[in-house]
Formats: sequence, structure tokens, C-alpha cells
Amino acid sequence: MAVDGDGNIFILWQYSDLDSALLDTVPFAGLDADDGTILAKHSPDGTLLWIRAIENLWAFSAEYPDLVTDARGHVYIGGSFSSNSIQIGDVVLYNYDSYSYHKDGFVAHYDNSGTLLWVGHATGPSSQFVTALAVSPTGDLYVAAYSETTFQLDLETVEPGLLGNPWGTMLIKYAASTITSSESAAELPTAAALASNYPNPFTHTTTIEYALPASGPVRLAVYDALGREVATLVDGVRQAGSHVAVFDGTSLSSGVYLYRLEAAGQAKTGLMTLRK
Repeated sequence: MAVDGDGNIFILWQYSDLDSALLDTVPFAGLDADDGTILAKHSPDGTLLWIRAIENLWAFSAEYPDLVTDARGHVYIGGSFSSNSIQIGDVVLYNYDSYSYHKDGFVAHYDNSGTLLWVGHATGPSSQFVTALAVSPTGDLYVAAYSETTFQLDLETVEPGLLGNPWGTMLIKYAASTITSSESAAELPTAAALASNYPNPFTHTTTIEYALPASGPVRLAVYDALGREVATLVDGVRQAGSHVAVFDGTSLSSGVYLYRLEAAGQAKTGLMTLRK
């Protein structure tokens, strides 16, 4: 489990033989019923925001799974597998030798909306173990691993023998720019952006997405029809990029509410309807 700077909770759990009725519900629709691992993101109040599956990665084939978040609310999963293959989004990783106890390693990187940005695959004639992950404040990724022979995760290669032990433990650093292959600085907004909340109307909770062109102070608050502030969702510094906040209107009366974003020297507003 991991918690990001906005208080969102990420949980990694494994499943086997999911009930067919569950597979017909959102957000489980389309999952492989047999076995796999699920990454679930919850808001600070426990509301499920999204799930992502790694199919065929389950208890008897997985080893050393790790889960970390960065300052942007992105999440990284790392570990090793001995099954024939695993599928992460549209990416299929095939084990180098699926007819033994051989293990391949992997790292997957998702943004805060659950979009898969990058997948790293460690494979070779000897088992490749990804044992732990860490992310620096600037977004650099550190991967702890070990292997009997050469360890290679994408373009980074380490020779364990250089450490004086054929079974070598190693630490590899990836610059932030190398692990975000599907996003770039050009994709950042040129100004603060505030999306319509969803669902709208809502009965209990609703999600508000916003994006920042650069890191800086952010305030996101909710007001009633008389202009009285009823909730403060964000009040602090946030990194550039997309963010998500969840508003819980359980204790409030039905009606129209205004939400206001103040960031990057701008103010943006939206309207939402609470119905009970």
C-alpha cells in the first residue's frame, strides 16, 4: 500500500477465480477471471477511483512486489514473475524461460488517472529479480534488483560480477524523462485547467480533476449557493500535471454548489448538483 501527496491510497492485491457477477460490474469489467494482480486507487475517504490489472501475475508466480508513488501522484509497481507471460494494459511480457523456475522482472509506471506510461522488462538467461522501488522528489526512479548474471532492464545493464559476487545486488537510477514515454512537457497545459466534475449530478461523492502548467500553490474549495465555503479540498503546493480531488457531500443538503480553483495566478470555477 502507498499514499500520495493528496492523501489518495493505492493498494496492490491479488485475485484468483473472480466471481462472474463481479466481472459484469464497473470497474471490474473485462478482467481475466482466472488470476492476476489489481492496482486500486482510492480517495482519502475510501472511494474507489479506478483499478488497473496485471493479468497472470498472481501469488504463486509473483515475487517481491513493490508499490511507490511520486510527488505528482504517479504510481510505480515492480516485481518478478515466473508465469509464461503477464499482461500490463496492452503490453505483454514473455518470460525468457517459462519451463523452469526462471523469473523475469518488471516495472510499470501509471499517472494519477491510471494511464499506463511506461513498462520496463528485465529478462535474460538467469532469473532477474526486481526487489524494491523508490522515487526521488524530482521524479527519478531507483530500482533495486539482483541477478546471477547480467541484469538488464530496458536500456540499463549491470554486471553483478563487478561487485565481487556472481549473485549481485544492484541499484539502478532512471531519470524521470526516461520513464514517461507516453507523456512529455508539451502535454502540460499552458494555463491552469479545471474539468467538469463527475458524476454530475451526484448523490454522495464526486470527482474533480484539474491540471497545472507548473508547480505552485493551489487552492480548491467548494461553496454553496449563498457563497459560503463548505469544504476545502486542496490548500497547498502541488506539482505540475494532472490532479484529482474528491468532494463528499454526504452531510450537505441537495442543491447547486460551486467549486473554485485558484492556481498559477488564475481562478477557475465550475458548478455541480447534489441530489439526495
